[in-house]
Amino acid sequence: MSLFNNKNNSNKKTSGIATFISREMEVRGDFKGEGTIKVDGVLHGNISVKSVVINESGIVNGDIKANSIIIKGEVKGDILALNMLDIASTGYIQGKIILNKLIINEGARVIGSIEEITKEEEKVKVEATTTTDTQPKQKEEVKKPHPKGKKG
Repeated sequence: MSLFNNKNNSNKKTSGIATFISREMEVRGDFKGEGTIKVDGVLHGNISVKSVVINESGIVNGDIKANSIIIKGEVKGDILALNMLDIASTGYIQGKIILNKLIINEGARVIGSIEEITKEEEKVKVEATTTTDTQPKQKEEVKKPHPKGKKG
């Protein structure tokens, strides 16, 4: 029986499985998807997923965007919590926080700003974070020809 040709497992959803960065790991790069990420190690990069848990030993140097975020460790970067942000007593955040709901426990430390967003603002912010610089510009400068047809 081949492990790689098992057609029975190819259609199963894996949404219940989280990506895990263990305490012994230091990772560089961005994470984007629909799942959950749990960080016990160090991540240098941005996260854009459904759910994030930064455990006590976890460190993230980058921005986080997720529906629900639990911070028990350290984050240096901006946070967009579309639903809920829970900062444990061991949590430390340095950056701008935009959220709908906040749970902050005694002892938690936040250096930066905290803003609440409405549902309308949430939609605009989500759309703004998904646009890229590769889209065509709306207005471009048009060079007018020389009045006498000469170059220069």
